[in-house]
Amino acid sequence: MSTNQSKCPIDITVGILSHKWASQIIRELFSGPKRPSQLYRSLKPISSKTLTQRLKMLQDQGIVDKVDKEGPARHTQYSLTEMGRELESVLEVLVAYGKKWKSNLGSEELDETARICNSCPTEGHEDRCPAIAVSLAAHS
Repeated sequence: MSTNQSKCPIDITVGILSHKWASQIIRELFSGPKRPSQLYRSLKPISSKTLTQRLKMLQDQGIVDKVDKEGPARHTQYSLTEMGRELESVLEVLVAYGKKWKSNLGSEELDETARICNSCPTEGHEDRCPAIAVSLAAHS
């Protein structure tokens, strides 16, 4: 580790999540393994180059696994490792914090439908998403 890198666990974790698209990729993988094409479609306007770079970075950091599936329909899938799955609770707290303090954080126009999982991507269906339902109940 170089002397310029922080040894603080908070800085290290925030550093991982602060890479553009990293938290969104992680969020997409909470619902299960995905092919790169599935991630690309759900994360538009991400470029395929950026998606590839972020997946490689997350893989190198032990957050994401890459599996090459064999057989007649050969393909690659990405999934979260145990380390990656443990980020779910971290991101849930960040979503709740951002919503609670949005005016103090200088953004009155936060996405109020932001959630950890995408099982209920349609606005108004928050009751189907346990992560958002808990966050909303805790702060209402």
